[in-house]
Amino acid sequence: CNGERPQCSECAARDSQCQYKETETAQTKRKHQDLEELFELLKSLPYEDASETLARIRAGEEPRDIVETITHGNVLMQIATELGGSRPSAD
Repeated sequence: CNGERPQCSECAARDSQCQYKETETAQTKRKHQDLEELFELLKSLPYEDASETLARIRAGEEPRDIVETITHGNVLMQIATELGGSRPSAD
């Protein structure tokens, strides 16, 4: 792709989707949103979970990855509870 929008001439000729790089502005907005989500999550987590999350931040894990892992885990816990199961074991 040459970055031309909405579709570059090269991709139009090949009848394929353009693959654009994320602009610096879009990247900054996404990172800000990721940090806001992580901050709100930290405020709502129980102390022990928040401490574990802070350790992941200090270890250099990406905020988006942390939020997705916790959110995904919470959804799985909710489904298990609704199905009458108990909290999954750590094995």
